Amino acid sequence: MPLTTQPPFRTVDFIMFCAFFAETNLTFVANIYVNGYRRPKTWLKSSVANLWSYAPTGIYYARPRIKGKVKVKCLKTDKLTVAKQRLADFLREEHR
Repeated sequence: MPLTTQPPFRTVDFIMFCAFFAETNLTFVANIYVNGYRRPKTWLKSSVANLWSYAPTGIYYARPRIKGKVKVKCLKTDKLTVAKQRLADFLREEHR
């Protein structure tokens, strides 16, 4: 008989907590694991503000905060120089 009436949780994703004692402080570090392996980062920062790269495809996205809200737009390129130009065009268009 199940212990709860809730649907079962996915067994693939789970979080392991490791406790480390440093002097008198207790610090908890959470690592997210999938099938026993550490999950890689999905979004990578670029050297340009408001420009992010989606790691699995390498495509650049504009993610500026405009009027308190984050707007996301695909720049449809994996080249940094082209992404910088399209980001400038996108920001110019949004701030009008």
